[in-house]
Amino acid sequence: MIISNTIETASHREKKEKKSFFFAAIIGERKKRSIILLLLFTLTFYLLIISISFVDKTVIYSRLNQMNLVPREDNFTTLYFENNAELPQIIAQGEEVSFSFTIYNTEGVDREYDYSVYFQNPSNLKIITVDEGTVFIKNREKKTIFETYTFRQNHEKEVLFVKLFEPKQEIHFTLSEHN
Repeated sequence: MIISNTIETASHREKKEKKSFFFAAIIGERKKRSIILLLLFTLTFYLLIISISFVDKTVIYSRLNQMNLVPREDNFTTLYFENNAELPQIIAQGEEVSFSFTIYNTEGVDREYDYSVYFQNPSNLKIITVDEGTVFIKNREKKTIFETYTFRQNHEKEVLFVKLFEPKQEIHFTLSEHN
């Protein structure tokens, strides 16, 4: 019986070794397949990246632009007073009021701007026209317009407006009577 036990144990060991070898072979095959798949995937990815880099980018850009996915420059006009910290603040009869304003064209095209410069009394809404005109400004350029006005009489308070008609914009500042 001892011999048969030893024989059974040996044959049992052989079966175990065959099973473990079989599982090791399967696991080894899976690892090999995984590594091969990973290598193929990586190679495909790099080939895709390389081929995209040689593609005509204007086609891609054009399509993205049609889908409004490409940032676009905003077209606008800027209207502002020059040296706004030095704008006059007091009205006195016979005194000259000087100021300048700038129109900056970033509309994407050259254009004419119609403008009006006037004082308006906030109490009675009476308007005193200082200047009206048209100025031609090329795209990406600006023009500064200098203005002066002499008040013929004392005013309690006046608001100076600079108005563009198209695009509709206006800026203003307030002058008060000299005490």
